[in-house]
Amino acid sequence: RMSNLIRDVLAYSRLSRLEESFVPTDLNEVLAQVRVDIELYVDEKQAVITSQRLPVVRGNTLQLHQLFSNLIHNALKFSDKKPVIQITCALASQEEIRSQGLDPDIANYAKIEVIDNGVGFDPQYSDKIFTLFQRLHQGKKYEGTGIGLALCRKIVINHHGSISVVSAPGTGTTFTICLPLNP
Repeated sequence: RMSNLIRDVLAYSRLSRLEESFVPTDLNEVLAQVRVDIELYVDEKQAVITSQRLPVVRGNTLQLHQLFSNLIHNALKFSDKKPVIQITCALASQEEIRSQGLDPDIANYAKIEVIDNGVGFDPQYSDKIFTLFQRLHQGKKYEGTGIGLALCRKIVINHHGSISVVSAPGTGTTFTICLPLNP
């Protein structure tokens, strides 16, 4: 557990450095690689993962891989039945862009949702789950360091986007990510 914690803290600290240039990144390719990486876990959980066509964004491929990997891994981990994960994508409306604290005059944004049927959590913690070391499910049932969603938030901010969550106990969780589209 300590080595996992150290690894995750180092990964978080590296996100502060934006030395690597952003390049046009096909999120479909990123998601395909994530699926290969977690294939055994998906098979073990007998999970179903579906996704719509995702856009190309200007970004850091490794960070975007980490983003999708963390969100999908959490959806698999925090499930007490056969996980069903849907990844949807649409053009964010002007209102959705503004509600996320983004400027619609700067760019068009993709609204990507990662929707699961997992255990969910109390909505009062929706803001807290993106805080470093915040864990809602304590104990040995769900392993983790409490860094994964803080990493996700930092990655999305690095990409000039936003991330939010809607959940309730027993109803699953929906993460909404808004990312500027590649010009």
